[in-house]
Amino acid sequence: MGHRSIRLILSVVFIQMINILVCMESARADLGEAEIGAKTLEFDAFCAFRGNRCTVSFSSDRMVVNKNDGIARAQILRIWEDQELRGFWDRSPGNYYHPVYYVTYKKANGDDATAKFLFINTEAGARFWNSLNIFMGPDRRPVGPTIKVVN
Repeated sequence: MGHRSIRLILSVVFIQMINILVCMESARADLGEAEIGAKTLEFDAFCAFRGNRCTVSFSSDRMVVNKNDGIARAQILRIWEDQELRGFWDRSPGNYYHPVYYVTYKKANGDDATAKFLFINTEAGARFWNSLNIFMGPDRRPVGPTIKVVN
């Protein structure tokens, strides 16, 4: 083998190694397993009142309750969280309240409606709230005053 053949082989190997390194960097550029926004998430909750079990899921563009048609992200007008006093037998010394989340949205007929989601497990409620905020993305409109202070 001559010097030209060896140079050619080395340059091909070098280019392949650069391609491998670039691919490895692009694979590490995203957050991989830590990403939760793109997956379908499902939560067991109580809908409207305690005891009314339901399953709430988020897909890329829809929020669905009990596998119905659900609503699109654009239909949601506002979201907010609150707490309700637990029943006497559900209370523990450090936890007298359970999380409650509200979603006001535009129905298919144009009317506004509000859905209520209750969670006895506060960790599940926090995961639901985080998922709802991720689902809303930059369109999230928190409840509160819109008054601007002018000097």
